[in-house]
This record gives sequence, structure tokens and C-alpha cells, in this order.
Amino acid sequence: MLFDQSCVHRHSGIERVADESHFCDLFDHYAVVDRFAGRFPPCEGAVVGDQHAGRVQRIERAEPFGDDPAGLEFVFPFDLFGSHVPRAGNGTVEIVGMRGSGDRNVAPRLRPCGRIGRVGVGDAAGMFPIDPATGQYDAKMLAAFDRLVADKNYPWTLADLLPEILPVGTPAGTLTPAGAALLDPSGTLQPGAVFCPPEGDAGTGMVATNSVAPGTGNVSAGTSVFAMVVLDRPLARVHREIDMVTTPCGHPVAMVHANNCSSQVNVIAGLLRDFAAAMGQPVPDGKIYDFLFNSAVDGAPDCDGIVTYGYTSGESILNLDAGRPLTVRRADSTVNWPNLMRSNLCGALAALKVGMDILTRDEQVPLQRIYGHGGFFTTPQVGQRLLASALAAPVTVMETAGSGGPWGMALLAAYMLQRQNGERLAAFLERQVFACCQTVTVEPTAQDVADFDAYMQAFHAALDLERRAAEGE
Repeated sequence: MLFDQSCVHRHSGIERVADESHFCDLFDHYAVVDRFAGRFPPCEGAVVGDQHAGRVQRIERAEPFGDDPAGLEFVFPFDLFGSHVPRAGNGTVEIVGMRGSGDRNVAPRLRPCGRIGRVGVGDAAGMFPIDPATGQYDAKMLAAFDRLVADKNYPWTLADLLPEILPVGTPAGTLTPAGAALLDPSGTLQPGAVFCPPEGDAGTGMVATNSVAPGTGNVSAGTSVFAMVVLDRPLARVHREIDMVTTPCGHPVAMVHANNCSSQVNVIAGLLRDFAAAMGQPVPDGKIYDFLFNSAVDGAPDCDGIVTYGYTSGESILNLDAGRPLTVRRADSTVNWPNLMRSNLCGALAALKVGMDILTRDEQVPLQRIYGHGGFFTTPQVGQRLLASALAAPVTVMETAGSGGPWGMALLAAYMLQRQNGERLAAFLERQVFACCQTVTVEPTAQDVADFDAYMQAFHAALDLERRAAEGE
């Protein structure tokens, strides 16, 4: 074993058989148990993939799916874990896959090495809802599931199948001699290094941007875009457009994810690059992107009637099953670089704004501080100002914003080793990490917000054209 967890296996009656031929036997803690596939009722629609994908498709019947057969797959009634009363005929839960076996009585092997692992709170939230009050799996939801499969007499409860949750700052294990030798055959790396509970890119991104306290949030914008907002209370109701995760501390987080962001801008940049090279005057990519983004600053507030849907794939927030890049304009629109690029950048944020409006307008969630990171913010203040206008909230970009998830994971390890007695993660980050960090904050004006809202009116007015184009009508 490379990673020693010193944990007691749960006595759940689950057979755990090691597969000695699998490389992952070298680890006691191998990633996380495959996510539980939460499906909507047959013929009602299904959420397929993890929470980051946000892809919605219709299904006619329940069937196993997933790119890794390890773990379990379930069909969940739409309202089982929501706030609504289940509709007639939806009160069943059917197990449709156990490590690829159709025999539902075969005990699942949760790891290739046959062990139940340990994960951080945020990582666990990607598999099953978390109770913010306890930082553990929601007991009422666990019980709801178990009641619905009680007649099947399975030799386990749902809690038996989920990995153990370790609070942030808790040691999760140590590097073993075998692990040190594999990672560094020279012998420089010594065994005994302490591991903190693992977190996914959502949790580490929150840490890397100092967005772990209620009222804070971050937006990662590149070829796709997603926002994570830390809440101080549960949402009033379930929203199809919003996924729920948690911070590494267990605070509830509303996540809005859009599949498309800057892909169309990248296409335009490629055309300019090819044109410059053909003219014998090649231009570095950095200059091309700076030109495109800075051009948007001089565009008309309403882009002079130019609306852009830069969608190369479907966008579930907008109920688009497929995407087709499309730019529409009035016959008398002035087509120049400023108007075209402002339209492209506003369009890149439009789907995100639809989801965020649900949070801020319908759910009355305040946005006190939003941090931006990703390629969309590389050119100073341009993408930042447009995002601030879209969210009607101040947006801050830090000098460390490009460091990303790996740095966030390192900060979680530092918190485990260096925090003061009783110090919370948010306080540690403020004191030890971000106190001297250089930042640039853009506050939107009322006119900025009104201009973006005007663009969104034109965006929604022509959205059916994008839908029909994507469907090939």
C-alpha cells in the first residue's frame, strides 16, 4: 500500500474482494467511490454525468450507464431529495447496476482494492447531499432511500456504501515507504508525509480563490464557465438550473454551470492568426486576444443589435439539447470589431447569467464578493467588468487566480498542518494566505447593469433561432 489510512472497515456485510492485478491496489485510498447517478423518472428527463456536466437528456427506460462500472447506479424519483411531494408512480428506486453485474444481490466492490475510502466534505457532496449542520451525509435523505428499497432486503444500507467523510483539517493518512519509492525512486522523498482529506476541483477552486465563507463566490471562465456561491441558508426550492455542492467546510454552495463560454472567441482569434500569417505578418496569440477583448470596450452598450450564441454544444440552462454557433443582427447594425466582440463576450456570459439570476432575484441570495479566474480574465478588466455587469456585483481578480485547484489542495494541506487552535478555514486563508495578495476589483455602475440587461432582452428574443438552428430546422 502506498497510502495508509489506519481506518476501521465498516461491518456492513459487504464483501470486499481485492483485485490484485489492478494498479490501484497500490493505494488504500483510490480517488472516490463513483458518483451515484441521480436520475429523474423515465420519460421525464435525466441528469447524466457529474454535477459539472449539467447535461440533461430524456430517457425512455432505466438502464445502466457510466464510463466506469465500479460502484452503484440508481434511478431516483425526481422529488425524492427535493422539497416537493412525489408524483404518483414516481415512488420507486431501482438499482440498475452493481459493478457491471445484472445480479442485484451481488455485493458491490466499492474499490478495485476492496476498501471503503475517506474523502473530504466537498468531495462527498458530489456523491450524496450533505447536511450543513453536521458536515455528514443528510440522514433524512439516507433514510428516504433506505425506506424505498426496504422490500428488496439488501444486506446493506446506503450509508454503508458511501465513503467516510473527514472534516477539513483532519489528517487522512500518511505516505507509506512503498508509496514514497514509487513516487521518487531516488529516495529523496521520505515516507510519513501527512495527507489531508481529498477534494475535487470545485472545493480546491473555492480555496484557491478565498471563496469559502458565506456570501462569497467565484467564477471560473474559459472554454466553459461556472459560478459557485457559498450560501448562508438552504435554497427555498429545487431548481433544475442549479447544482448543490459544499465547501470543504460543509457550507452549502450553489453552482451554476454553462458548457460554453469563450470557444467562439477562440475561433475568431484563430481566423485573425491565420490571416496575419498569410499576410506575412504573424502576430502572437497574446496580442490577438488583447486586441479582441479591448475592442469590446468601445462597443455600443447594446452591441448595436448584434447577438451571439457561441454554442458548440448543448446548454441545459437554456433548454438547448445541442449547440450551433450563431450570430444574428439587424439589417442596419454596424458590424465592426467593437460591436462584434462585445456581443461575443456578453454572449459568453449569457447562460451563466440566466442561472445566476435565479439565485439573486428568485432566491434573494446576496453576492457580497465574487472572484474571477480563468482565461476570460487574462486581458485586464475587460471580461471582469462584463461579468460584474452581468451579476450586478463587484468582481475581484487576484494575482494568484491562475494558480487553480492544485494550489488550493496545497492550501488545504497547509491548513491541516499550520492552523491555530480552533481556527476556521476562512480565517486561516485571510490571515496566512491572502492578507497581502494583490487584487483588482471592478464595481459595476447602474448603467453597466442596465446595458447588460438590455443585451439579455435581445438574447432571449432571438433564442428560438438558436434552438431551431441546433435542431437542424
